[in-house]
Amino acid sequence: MKGITLTLAAALLGASLAAFAEPPIDIAHEIEAHAITLPKEATGTVVVQGCKACPTFRFAATDNTTYQIGQMVVSLQDLREAIVARPNDLVLLLITQDRRAVEKIAIVDAH
Repeated sequence: MKGITLTLAAALLGASLAAFAEPPIDIAHEIEAHAITLPKEATGTVVVQGCKACPTFRFAATDNTTYQIGQMVVSLQDLREAIVARPNDLVLLLITQDRRAVEKIAIVDAH
């Protein structure tokens, strides 16, 4: 019984250490619309900066990036117009696991 307990304790400790070794990566962020600068073209740079003193984050928009308002997929231009019209709305920014590219930008609730 003691051997089983020690084996179980060692396994749990190993699992705990593995969990600490690889911290979770945030790939989804809710940001106010005014804090996001969309790229001029489909492949460009998305810039996120919450305030003038806040750090600036840059992510690549690719041909695979999708833009949504509510549940509806829209064009980059449509999303840009919606963000200008609703600067205080929450926008979901979903980035890829490698944190290099934008998978989706979506205004959470359509008016």
